[in-house]
Amino acid sequence: MKAINNYVVIEKIKESEKKIAGLIVTQSTDTEAAISRGRIISRPDEFGKLEEGSVIRYLTGAGWDISHEEKVYRVIKVGDIVVIE
Repeated sequence: MKAINNYVVIEKIKESEKKIAGLIVTQSTDTEAAISRGRIISRPDEFGKLEEGSVIRYLTGAGWDISHEEKVYRVIKVGDIVVIE
């Protein structure tokens, strides 16, 4: 599987639970989380700064899920990447 054009294929990284004021907040209950973490699986050759395997932060609502070889990945636009860790 190879990303083309302006798209990047990522694997989502689940955030661990965090406590705020004694309440346990998970990624599924945190409706304020605008940014998520992911690991780049495939990217177009012209985006050399985005190395495969790099951990990124991207806009949570960006892109869509795809299934490939029994794994679920997320396809997002390069412009939806906010930070490379």
